[in-house]
Amino acid sequence: MSRPDGGHTCWVRLPSDGNALEIVRAAGEKGPLLVPGRVFSSKSVFENCFSLDLSAADSGEFETLLAQLGLALSRYGGSAAD
Repeated sequence: MSRPDGGHTCWVRLPSDGNALEIVRAAGEKGPLLVPGRVFSSKSVFENCFSLDLSAADSGEFETLLAQLGLALSRYGGSAAD
């Protein structure tokens, strides 16, 4: 983890075998709160990353998303070896 300079987005990097697209799909997110890293690159270098928008952190929708995200991470998050 690194200390951000500002903003409301958290960039999450999974172990190298993590699958961010499957995590986003499994979490059921179809909006801007959770975005797979692959959309930020044309070279497929962020396959194991995703963006988590913290601007809605005080909403019930965000709490639901975090619960779903936890389940998805346990399934598709990759090994803890990295």
